Amino acid sequence: MASPIDTKKTFDETSVVHKDVQQKGKANSKEVHATPPLPMCNSDVSSSHPKTKNLHDRVITIRLQSELVEPFLKDIEEKLTRENSEKKELLTICEKLEKKKPDECEHYRKKSSMFDSLFHFKVPEETPDDLNVKGFLTVKDMGKSVLSDENRELERLSILIHKYIIESQFYTPIDKTKATYIRKELRKIGCHKILEIGAGAGWFAAALSHNGNRSKGIPATTVTATDSNKEIKDNTIAILEETTTKAKSRHKEQQPSCSSSQSYQTVNLNFPSVHQIEEIDADASIKKYAESHDILLVTSPKGDVFKAIKEWPSEKPVLYIDEDKFRKTAEKMKLKVSIEPVKSNLNSLLICDSWGGRVYLTEIFKAKFLG
Repeated sequence: MASPIDTKKTFDETSVVHKDVQQKGKANSKEVHATPPLPMCNSDVSSSHPKTKNLHDRVITIRLQSELVEPFLKDIEEKLTRENSEKKELLTICEKLEKKKPDECEHYRKKSSMFDSLFHFKVPEETPDDLNVKGFLTVKDMGKSVLSDENRELERLSILIHKYIIESQFYTPIDKTKATYIRKELRKIGCHKILEIGAGAGWFAAALSHNGNRSKGIPATTVTATDSNKEIKDNTIAILEETTTKAKSRHKEQQPSCSSSQSYQTVNLNFPSVHQIEEIDADASIKKYAESHDILLVTSPKGDVFKAIKEWPSEKPVLYIDEDKFRKTAEKMKLKVSIEPVKSNLNSLLICDSWGGRVYLTEIFKAKFLG
């Protein structure tokens, strides 16, 4: 088995910047378009992620051993080709089931509409109440579990849904209808400037941002979206390690060298997002923006993002959306916190989990961490 990649020498200058501030014109650089969280080559950019006014780029710049550049680009191009085929397959299965199952046609229509929007990097108009694949049954035959043709289709759809929720970083579903409701409720408590930490590809930020309407007295809602982009960096490193392992396997006698004399090339990997994402970790985001923003938005937080909430001013509200209540998660992490609920209809808003079968709870409160 090939030894692990030396990331200090082969992948030693990783940074994520917005495309507007990316350095241009490097003679030894290659540019690759990507779909979060996996980098994808731009051999057919128009079919995989069309450039729309909603689309922003997060750019990872890496220095890669010259002899690994072409294999690396080939690997991610193959992944893009496979991904495009699977996206079409997912939509085709939804369309078939919409016709074959009249009693569930609305369910599959919403599925198809949602994923079509995600694949084009647009906030969905609507999302289904449950993304679980309905009617998935196992048939017993001669003592063995077998699947009918229809159930094979349902099983395949379930797999693809699971995969492309992750690929799109659409973990907590948001659509234009829910976003309009959330904005309206936030206006009632005077919250117009939102800071989101752990924003991923920016789905909530894009959905909640609104120019307002002066003639109707509706103020604008602005969202500053931040993320450390750790997920896309980790996945890029995983692909690079896979490429290096393959290269070493193909050329056992001429393994890629990690010596200081090895030549390098710069490769730019473009990760589209639906809202501009500032690359900054959660703690630093709050320290930078707490004073100028009205409310903190946190959805499905992981450990570091959750812990960062303690940096948020205790006199300002937090909009928290997750499967578990905020207090329960705090107790699990052995954090002592005093919670003051904020009176709002948002406390009764339930959002169906992207995987189906679970429900995300919405809370709005002020929190003071103790000790």
